[in-house]
Amino acid sequence: MSTDYMNRERDAAVGRWMISRRSIITQSALLGLSLMLPAYSKAAGEPFASKPFQVIVPYPPGGSNDSLARLIALQLARKFQQPVLVDNRPGAGGGIGIRVLAKSVADGHTLGLVSSSFATSAAVSAKLPFDPIKDFEPVARITSSALLVLVSPHLGVRDLQGFIALARQRPGMLSYGSSGVGSLNHFAAELVMDAAGVRLVHVPYRGMAPAMADLAGGHLDLVITSESSARAFLNKRNVVAIATTSAQRLPHLSTVPTCRESGLSEIVIDAWAGFLAPAGTPADKLALLNGAINEAMTSPELSKALKLEGASAFEPLTATEFKSLVQSDIARWRKIARAKRIEAD
Repeated sequence: MSTDYMNRERDAAVGRWMISRRSIITQSALLGLSLMLPAYSKAAGEPFASKPFQVIVPYPPGGSNDSLARLIALQLARKFQQPVLVDNRPGAGGGIGIRVLAKSVADGHTLGLVSSSFATSAAVSAKLPFDPIKDFEPVARITSSALLVLVSPHLGVRDLQGFIALARQRPGMLSYGSSGVGSLNHFAAELVMDAAGVRLVHVPYRGMAPAMADLAGGHLDLVITSESSARAFLNKRNVVAIATTSAQRLPHLSTVPTCRESGLSEIVIDAWAGFLAPAGTPADKLALLNGAINEAMTSPELSKALKLEGASAFEPLTATEFKSLVQSDIARWRKIARAKRIEAD
């Protein structure tokens, strides 16, 4: 079978790409195999791309971050003309995969996907098997999403100030749910309560799905979570969005005010995801990877995926800017964890 024939077959397969989690997993595997054939010469100007790349995903296959990682892997494979292996290493809240990344060779050929939970875990976990600041080099942010402040329709409130007034009338009687102690939505609720001068009872769950179900059923009063977690409940009007944690209103939820507009001027919280490399990765390679990932994020496939996940429009950061974001988030959540004595289970 000729190389030209294989090239045409590969390009046709890529052109038929459909963004679904099942097809992402299947087609990324097929593309990786096809790129192992000597179909391309090395790209000029990318001298370090001399062997296959590895993208460590510390989550199970099929989730939203895994899907994004696979789409980006496809783009990087085309860019660098090398296979890009997506290696799922779930377990220990992402700790297993992140530890593997920390011990990987720092030559620019290994990346790891992390989310905001990387920063919150660093804030509440005293015995991590890695140093979240010293063991990694931030490479590129890929998503940034505001959180939604949601309440049960059973409360009869329609805005944040109405909820705050109710909480003041019923001190210690209202509750909020989170996806676990030390999660981003746990910290977000603590910030909102402090800014509003109210206290709610914290009910931690193992994941966001049961918390959302209890909010819709009237067993919880408030949840702060991502739009993707809330979308099905919002569509059925089982919960009420009373505010966002964004700096400005979200275009597709233009009737929902921000926390700032609602009187809590200091509340701006973003959930993010991005790539890290092992500490010691040379700065020039970080810059090349940053540019390649930022370029990949502008592809039609990635733009559509971001929209489906409710993420904000992509805004590229340099590796230095992303490093500043990661470190400032870790410092922010550590300060709250100490003040509230929040520790991992």
